[in-house]
Amino acid sequence: MVLLTVAFLAVNGRFYYVAGMYPVCWAVAAVALERREPSRWWRWIATWPAYVVAAVLVVPLALPVWPRAWLTEHPSLPTPLFSFAEIGWPEAAGSVAETYARLPGRAHTAVVTQTYWQAGALDRFGRDLGLPEPASGNRGYATLVVPPAEATDVLYVGEDPRPLLAHFADVRPIGEVSTGDAKPSYFDHVPLWLATGRAEPWPTLWPKLVNTHA
Repeated sequence: MVLLTVAFLAVNGRFYYVAGMYPVCWAVAAVALERREPSRWWRWIATWPAYVVAAVLVVPLALPVWPRAWLTEHPSLPTPLFSFAEIGWPEAAGSVAETYARLPGRAHTAVVTQTYWQAGALDRFGRDLGLPEPASGNRGYATLVVPPAEATDVLYVGEDPRPLLAHFADVRPIGEVSTGDAKPSYFDHVPLWLATGRAEPWPTLWPKLVNTHA
């Protein structure tokens, strides 16, 4: 695990990237210990630190397990990044779905977001509300979803629609995301844009919209 952490730091990876690899390392170590048939006392000596790290660090810091009130009403306390960043995701998905439902050409409109966080939120909470599978050119998410060929228009969720300007006949604001009472939320007031008249087929256009460094 130490070497893996050093490798992520050396390539300027984000600090939380390595968190998802720890369970894999622990699983590999567990298999190795089982093959060696360690005695009962040695098995506990080797494994209890993993339980402590998971309970004290991984779960409270890396998983969205804290009540919203704890995050919003006690600003003097430490704020777990992921729990705080996910405030308002269901409400935001509902807001985007309402806008999408009002589009006259939604049958040929894709949903594209500026960040992979936004795409993940809409994928998790928006699919049951009628949203299509969202796409995002942000970082690795760009490899997961490409807008379908029949999508000539785009409902864009993000602050900066400039990457779309050269590739669509028209790009105009049509509202913003509202998270209602779910505040503070990174998703609240994010602009919504409608881009119409795609100028190129998606296999040619999508690589131009991909930004792996944002």
